[in-house]
Amino acid sequence: MSGTYPIIGIKDGLGPDGARPLRYEINKFVDPKYNPYAEDQLNLFLLALERIQAMSPSERLSWFQIGGIHGQPYVDWDGSKGIKPEKGQWEGYCTHASILFPTWHRLYVALIEVSNF
Repeated sequence: MSGTYPIIGIKDGLGPDGARPLRYEINKFVDPKYNPYAEDQLNLFLLALERIQAMSPSERLSWFQIGGIHGQPYVDWDGSKGIKPEKGQWEGYCTHASILFPTWHRLYVALIEVSNF
């Protein structure tokens, strides 16, 4: 599987009952009333964003390249071809106008979460 990035989900940091940690809605994520670690987690999140955005656009796991999965740049990613309708216009990989969007977007976000940046 060289050159590919399997999405396997969280393997570490499970709760005592084996449950995966909650994904807070952003307003709860940054509110210590709901999330006692809000300040530290927000700082870590912002530091991680800064780091991934500083990567060279040519790196497959850069902010630029991962952004291309979602929309622009209009290039194939990791050897996979995007959706190119008959008109020849690029529609990329995202399924915004489809019932598949929630499950597609979850994997897209997971790719960012598990990136080694």
